[in-house]
Amino acid sequence: MLEYLKFSIGGFFKGYTKVHMTVAHGVATVSVESTPYPQANGITTLSREDSQSWLSILAALRIGGWKARYTPVLQILDGETWELEYKEQNKRCRHIAGDNDYPENWSRFLQLMDLVAPMFPPKQIETLAVEYDNMDLIPIDSDMDLGLGSLLRTTEEKLALDRQEESLTLSHKNDLGLEIQKIYHVTGSVPALMDRCEDCFRDLAATHGVLEADTPSYTLQIQYHDGTILKKSGMFNQRGLPTGWAGFANEIREFLDYYGLVHEILDPGVYGIGGKPGKYRFCSVTFAEDGKTYYYRTDDKTLQVGDKVIVPTGTANTEVKAKIVGIEYFDEGELPMPLEEVKPIIRKAGK
Repeated sequence: MLEYLKFSIGGFFKGYTKVHMTVAHGVATVSVESTPYPQANGITTLSREDSQSWLSILAALRIGGWKARYTPVLQILDGETWELEYKEQNKRCRHIAGDNDYPENWSRFLQLMDLVAPMFPPKQIETLAVEYDNMDLIPIDSDMDLGLGSLLRTTEEKLALDRQEESLTLSHKNDLGLEIQKIYHVTGSVPALMDRCEDCFRDLAATHGVLEADTPSYTLQIQYHDGTILKKSGMFNQRGLPTGWAGFANEIREFLDYYGLVHEILDPGVYGIGGKPGKYRFCSVTFAEDGKTYYYRTDDKTLQVGDKVIVPTGTANTEVKAKIVGIEYFDEGELPMPLEEVKPIIRKAGK
């Protein structure tokens, strides 16, 4: 059973929050001293039920497995520091500290501490959802002779951000039978993305909510940490969208571009290795980024797409560094060019 817990967190610019919890006869009493959230300062005694619930969640976090010190690989000036001291019955007290570095389950610990003392800004965005609706009249090819001049197509798109789930969900659906959904679970990155997007929705008063004919519409819903919910709807254009929409859209695009990785299950650089016996291994190499590619052959099974290699070029077979951008396997009867015309890779280039 926990006897006491002391926790402090903050930084030079945002101030510090200090929490001191004592537990007697299964009931927790909490003292809070906070410069960023002075309204929370004071002493509170939890009910027995709330105390036991809080303590059981703390036990499940297994903070006893945390290291004594957390520091980043690269030194960060200012930023955030934190200290934790706690003691359990019949055990020695333990001290843990960090400087811009945290245990793996840190976010869950902060959520627990937030139940007894404010750890997050009241207007921190917890969830954000945007729904987009559009109806288009698509001209029909006159050769089809359907007796119709156009076809009505409806499109629905949804974008959702969830801080606790650390997820971004993007979906697209239309009445032609297309339905796509992508879910990105990226620990740490989604909350950081939401933090960067908060300023984009500071000013919503200037949005124009009246809908116009033949104009796409949207609905925006934001839930903040203090429990308040903001809803906004209108035309999906410059008059109807929040003034910070362009910045928000750019942040989302950059996130999707960064994590829009090629799936390995579809990557020929992965499934194209390990040719069958009797097949010739041809490597496509380039001498410049986005440049023309050339075939070279090799028996070296360790070479992979992305490797830098030394290859012979020209009539003098001058050795030049190139990059492998593709690997293919061919039977003798399927060779794209005569084998004697394909020069061999000399070796893998050094670093």
